[in-house]
Amino acid sequence: MMRGFIFFQIVLVGLSSAQQPCIPPSGKPSCVCDTADGTIDLSSLSNTDGTARFSGIPQSDGDTQFTYSYNPCTSYYEGYSSCNYGNTAACQSTQTDDYYMLGDASTETMYIDSDTGNNYLQYDNGDDARITKVYLTCDQNADSPSITADGDGDTPLTY
Repeated sequence: MMRGFIFFQIVLVGLSSAQQPCIPPSGKPSCVCDTADGTIDLSSLSNTDGTARFSGIPQSDGDTQFTYSYNPCTSYYEGYSSCNYGNTAACQSTQTDDYYMLGDASTETMYIDSDTGNNYLQYDNGDDARITKVYLTCDQNADSPSITADGDGDTPLTY
């Protein structure tokens, strides 16, 4: 059973020398990474039926204008417009059923930040150049994965 905690985190886009992309092991998807501490493999969390593993995620600050969906490793379809084109990794929807793709699944890259110990997946090429970063935190006591969405806050179009 996979234990862990996954959440959207708002960050500035840019890589320091400590942030390096992880090259997945041969034949593995980009959501798999061998690290000095072991292997991170999110493929078991991914829905492969064209739906999001996590959906209807409220924004963590209580703003009810948006909800979010996310599926690691595999693209999915949701709603209307660009989230329904088959390459969605993360999507934002409004109460009026407007949908915004936050990241293209084909751009998924796992990064390791050796200074902070943070590992994250980044998705680019969302609507209006939106970028999504999904920070990974392992909770050994969790029975199932969970996710929170922070929205774009002070960094427009970065989720």
